[in-house]
Amino acid sequence: MNQPDRLATMERSGIRRIMERARKRPGVLRLELGEPDFDTPPHIIEAAAQAARDGHTRYAPAVGIPELRDAASDKLARVNGIETPPESIVVTAGAVNGILNSLMALTSPGDVVGIPDPAWPNYVNLARSLGLGVVRYRLDPSTNFKIDPAAVAEAIDTTDGVQAVIINSPSNPVGSTCDRDTAVALLDLCQSRGAVLLSDECYDQIVFEGEHVSPSSLGNDSDVVSVFSLSKTYAMTGWRVGYVTGPSHLMERIARVQEVWNSCCNSIAQWAGVAAFTGDQDCVTRMVAAYRDRRDVALEALEENGLRGWRPMGAFYIMIDVGDRDSDAFAESLVDDHDVAVAPGSTFGSVSAGMVRISLASSPETIVGGIGRIARGVASI
Repeated sequence: MNQPDRLATMERSGIRRIMERARKRPGVLRLELGEPDFDTPPHIIEAAAQAARDGHTRYAPAVGIPELRDAASDKLARVNGIETPPESIVVTAGAVNGILNSLMALTSPGDVVGIPDPAWPNYVNLARSLGLGVVRYRLDPSTNFKIDPAAVAEAIDTTDGVQAVIINSPSNPVGSTCDRDTAVALLDLCQSRGAVLLSDECYDQIVFEGEHVSPSSLGNDSDVVSVFSLSKTYAMTGWRVGYVTGPSHLMERIARVQEVWNSCCNSIAQWAGVAAFTGDQDCVTRMVAAYRDRRDVALEALEENGLRGWRPMGAFYIMIDVGDRDSDAFAESLVDDHDVAVAPGSTFGSVSAGMVRISLASSPETIVGGIGRIARGVASI
């Protein structure tokens, strides 16, 4: 059987390749994982168990149970400054499903999507799997990877058919955030070019300093869709609960896609999501404080080891400069020869080809020890 063309466009994630390599070697310090190392808070787990005992094990509405959409609406107003009715929220199977559904609802094959460089690699794979073209806009290391509306404009204006522009704040992999002035400029830019702004905000509550401003909070008439997740904020990566909000005419399209492609998000996990939003938020405060402390520990360890790293404003990653080395081969050698796993920068784009990404979702001891091993790897090549 011939391989479908869409599979040929999907490149394997360099992160996954390193994960598989590291699993085969006991004692490897794991700094490649983009997943909280905290357990899901007990009150969320108990809510799921109670939902199962209460019989909430059947199909849910395609757009999400009313209780979760209500709770998400309250959270968006309280945390993000987004005043949106529950009817303009669609619950999805994680943020990645929300991004896929949004792209399907907003674009047609042959359209082009603007994507940051560097960025989470699934953006490119999702776009290409839908028959979309991709144009990358540069996040400049010299400005700590801050989104530059001028760079976005250049990408849009030199490429025909750009229908959507993806931004990610706080960013995976670089930890930069979108401030108010940038959000306003991006909205104006997309509106003037007839493009939809697709804002991935799955790390929205993991902010260390500065500001993360959701474009959806600004009350602009531009078409903007914001995608959120419970995965990172509440250590719920395996529960697969995300949510999308935007103008009603766009949300109607996204709801139609959701109905066909997913039927609904896991019903038990949705009740866990209600507990996450409505329960005690001290768990979030504690986790964010731990990530901030680990960031500071990591930056100090980088300096002590003579390595350059970029200070993240949010999320839980740090990019490290490894010079002109091939980051894929270097990451493999770190696993094989130095027992530390990192994500190769080239998997995120050309701008980060000479970098590696480490995750702060590990203990301070693992982070410090891993950075020491990275430094030895740099010195040996």
